[in-house]
Amino acid sequence: MQTETTLDLEEGLPFEPMDDIDFEGFVGSLISEAVDYQDNELSAVRSDLADRYHGRFYGDESDGRSQVRDRSIHTAVGQVLPALLRVFTGSERLLEFQAQDPGDVGLAEQATDIVNHIFQEECDGFKVLADAFKDSLVKRMGVVKYYWDDTPEIKVEAFTALTEQQVQVLLGEDDVEAINVRAYPDPDAPEEGIPLPDGTVQPPPNLHDVSIRRVTSKAKIRVEAVPPEEFIYSRDAKSVEESDFIGHRSYKTVSELVAMGYDRDLVESLSGTDDKFAINTEYLSRHPNSTGRRNNNVEPGSRLVQYIEGYCRIDRNGDGHSELLRVCSMGNGYEVVHDEPCNEIPFAVFVPDPEPHSIEGLGIADLVQDLQRIRTVIMRNTLDSLAMSIHPKTVVLENAIPEMDDVLNSEIGSIIRARQPGAVQPLSTPFIGNQILGVWDWLRTEEERRTGVTQASQGLDASHLQSTTAQAVDLMSRSSMARVEIIARQFTERGLKRVFKGIYDLLRRHQEKSRMVRLRGEYVPIDPRSWTSQMDVKVSMPLSGVSDAERMAYLTGVIQQQKEFIAQMGPDGPLANLGNLYTSLTKMAELAGYQDSGQFFRDPATFQPPPPPPPQPTPEEVFRQAQTEQIQAELAIKQAELDLKRQSMLMDDDRKRDEMEADLKLKAKELEQKYKTEIDEQAIQDSMNTPRTPV
Repeated sequence: MQTETTLDLEEGLPFEPMDDIDFEGFVGSLISEAVDYQDNELSAVRSDLADRYHGRFYGDESDGRSQVRDRSIHTAVGQVLPALLRVFTGSERLLEFQAQDPGDVGLAEQATDIVNHIFQEECDGFKVLADAFKDSLVKRMGVVKYYWDDTPEIKVEAFTALTEQQVQVLLGEDDVEAINVRAYPDPDAPEEGIPLPDGTVQPPPNLHDVSIRRVTSKAKIRVEAVPPEEFIYSRDAKSVEESDFIGHRSYKTVSELVAMGYDRDLVESLSGTDDKFAINTEYLSRHPNSTGRRNNNVEPGSRLVQYIEGYCRIDRNGDGHSELLRVCSMGNGYEVVHDEPCNEIPFAVFVPDPEPHSIEGLGIADLVQDLQRIRTVIMRNTLDSLAMSIHPKTVVLENAIPEMDDVLNSEIGSIIRARQPGAVQPLSTPFIGNQILGVWDWLRTEEERRTGVTQASQGLDASHLQSTTAQAVDLMSRSSMARVEIIARQFTERGLKRVFKGIYDLLRRHQEKSRMVRLRGEYVPIDPRSWTSQMDVKVSMPLSGVSDAERMAYLTGVIQQQKEFIAQMGPDGPLANLGNLYTSLTKMAELAGYQDSGQFFRDPATFQPPPPPPPQPTPEEVFRQAQTEQIQAELAIKQAELDLKRQSMLMDDDRKRDEMEADLKLKAKELEQKYKTEIDEQAIQDSMNTPRTPV
């Protein structure tokens, strides 16, 4: 019956489903087009920008002439990057989640804390942002990938001189697999064995050298910056979501792919000894000494395999709807080894100056590249002119010079022998460097206008600061930060929001149990399984033209006003409460650079008030209590008197018994001497030692 239903569904489909061959061919064509666009078009432009950033040679240098290179791109990136990182890392919360349902406000607060903690602490968020931002400023695009990594971690460990019991305990662990166990006699034990109490001899014990393989599963969220040359996409892509194909191309070893769950025989059949990204100029620019490193490595586990994790929308089942698929391929032929439906593409791109309706855009390096080239030409010509004015060429009458070596000798104060006056004359060349100062100033002004970062705004130009009012300096500072802030806004809206929403969804789908997380100095339980999928991401970073000093002054006034409202209307007044005051204080601490405001202030929402004091007793209760205490005191006195009397009686009884015992011994001695007979004192003593009746 089930087979008939399947056949009916397939017969009713509007299109014929793809078989494996057609599917692999279609995916291979998408990958080939994306790889060709990356290697033959994008990589050349990006590698040139990287060369200009690092100040490498242009290729048109001549021997005997100046070969200096200007570093304007490096300077501009070095000015913008710290400002961006300060915006993103100056707050404890980069982004916040907002609930769409009033009942999910608490869950939104919990999600905000845990996602920020995972990104900044567990995934080294600062390094991820620094790498992605630098790629974007220099190479036009920074890429961040977020995913759930459940690849097991394999470690090989060796132990020596273990006893039999220790070996059993070690090999009894669930995640341990024995590789090699070697037994040998204990050198410190006697060769003849160990004698036992029953007379037998136990053979000398053995020690063991053990090698094990420990396989541990540490599933966790990973967030990493992807090198731009490894990020491939269709040439007409509008965004991450609007692209025929988008993916991550990397080279992994055979061992890494086997650990990911792929068949070893399949992986080894697709491995090779070719170099990583052999024709990608961007990769070669980043790793100029990597060519040929893998050609001689024939160790099977270290052989490289091209591995592409791609995402595309394909109607494979023929239902007329293109589904988002995660497709993994290996080898230079792009053999599909895995495909599955998915609901998200785990990439986020950061572009400083995005082009509308395109995934690409421009970076800071693009804005300064032509200016760097012009400055390089001017600097070279200026230095050549200076060198020629200091060391001019020489006109020589060859027949009038007996030794041409005298002329070629550049030693200071050397002698030139000549047969006639005027045989050697310098060909003077005036220095023209002063004439280019106006052009140089224009280039600096143009760079400041393009990048938005000026020396005056950064406090690097003393002449501007000395001759400019404080208000003018503040206006210049705000103007220079405008471009940095618009870049930060682009990064947030187009990139970081996507990363945080991706981490949220990964936690909700893959976190199988509650976990303890240390937040604000306290360990709190987090259970993402109860989170809803309807959450909005809100920017919490201050992006405006207001300076930090103005924000601090404003918060100071707000805190003062809140204190007055609380003092007049109580801690839960209609205008301000303790929660509002706590928020203001934490914002002030974050603005001062302290990300963990918990070291200064405690959230009043988590405060547990002490139990209320017991009520005051009534006069009647006080009187009854006094009477009770008096009666109890009298009873205690009487009981003490009785105890004293009882103790006196016991002591008197013991004294009399001791006297009787002494008299008995004395009379027994007298009777023995008188009647010359032996008296059994012990029998008399036993008869006297009868149990005493307790008093």
